[in-house]
Amino acid sequence: VNMKPRSIGIVAGGGGPVGSISVLRNIIAECQRKYGSWRSYEFPCINFYSFPYSEMLLVHTNNSSIPSRELGYCIQQLKLVGMEIIVIPCFT
Repeated sequence: VNMKPRSIGIVAGGGGPVGSISVLRNIIAECQRKYGSWRSYEFPCINFYSFPYSEMLLVHTNNSSIPSRELGYCIQQLKLVGMEIIVIPCFT
């Protein structure tokens, strides 16, 4: 039985978009290992959302929730384009 793979949204930004490449490689390798994926139609739809986050390590006077609002916005944008699974790489 061939099931259509679920779509995956990757939020890139905090570590830079290049940092998320390892996540993409892992997803592709797992599809190949687990499902024998080879042709493009055998892989899930993968959407990167790169966002220029505020500096998360700085203390935001009067509003320390800026990073969480920005992350929420990114997740919302990925859901709007139909991503079913959201991945948020963290390299710290």
